[in-house]
Amino acid sequence: MKLLREGQILDSYLCHDMHILLDGRPLQRAGTSDETRWFIMTCAKELTARHGVEWVFLLDKGGRGLDVPAGGKGLVRKTLPGRLGDKLWYGWVMPRAARREKVDLVITGPGGVRTSGPGKDLAIKTPLCMWRLFDDGLIFSFNGRDVRVPLAPDEDVRSLPAGEREKLKEEIAGGREYFFADVTGMGASKVMNLLKAFSLFKKRQLSNMRLVLAGAGAIDKLDSYKYREDVCLYPGRTKDQMEAAYAIIHTPRRNDPGIAILNAWRAKTPVITVMNGTGALEGPAPEAVLQVKEDDISGLAEALKSLYKNEGIRNELIERGATRVDSLGMRGSVAVIRELLGI
Repeated sequence: MKLLREGQILDSYLCHDMHILLDGRPLQRAGTSDETRWFIMTCAKELTARHGVEWVFLLDKGGRGLDVPAGGKGLVRKTLPGRLGDKLWYGWVMPRAARREKVDLVITGPGGVRTSGPGKDLAIKTPLCMWRLFDDGLIFSFNGRDVRVPLAPDEDVRSLPAGEREKLKEEIAGGREYFFADVTGMGASKVMNLLKAFSLFKKRQLSNMRLVLAGAGAIDKLDSYKYREDVCLYPGRTKDQMEAAYAIIHTPRRNDPGIAILNAWRAKTPVITVMNGTGALEGPAPEAVLQVKEDDISGLAEALKSLYKNEGIRNELIERGATRVDSLGMRGSVAVIRELLGI
């Protein structure tokens, strides 16, 4: 097989199923969002199921687990954390694995690969595709080209029929309408701001709406919170919680590509997004969400009030979000990757 040298594409790419090594180390790092992990691994599954790609997943024993697709080969290797670990991983562990497995291509993300130094041999001897999060989304770089891969919602998410939604509301929030927020990993002050905004909303509206928080740990002073009975805490997040919600409150994390918003649009659940300047890469389409500035407790309470009092605003957000997400899907995302890699 003729290998990539000096930027030339493999002559044999179209002659057989691709055999690709995916570097799991960047995906296993705490700084990479669950959404990015989910998206890249789902693309890998789609490439296996529909296009015969064979995968080797190189996993860092000290990192988070990854959901390796059926049929994929997992290689677990141990190395050091930090920069020294990156130097060993990209200068020795990955090149050795690529040679032993005789892969056609290596896909990696932000980490330690460089055009000189520890990553140089890998870049020259094995075709290398790199992904990164950038201002306009997820960028894949290969053979001197950068392409933006369109993000897509989870195709298991759906707009619920009324009967199923009512059943889920009963299970999740005692049959009441509720606002939903995933607060996994969120700082205590931000969680408290959500509670303060909900409290203002309750005082102004005297409604029976509830607030469902997923991924919430112990919340300081919650026992003395006036509306404690209207707050439902869950240790983990499920798609049902979002699908059955009256609206979601989305607070982007660092390196958050915004797939949660795409999922909400697909479920036809309105979105209030708290803009903090370090979250969703470009921010969601402003016409399809209600935007609130970070730490604007009164503004968030007003956004909750707007959705509660004005079904017209709520329905307009649902329609605009559904329109934005209608053309997005994993097949389209994978098609862009396939074209770039020549699969």
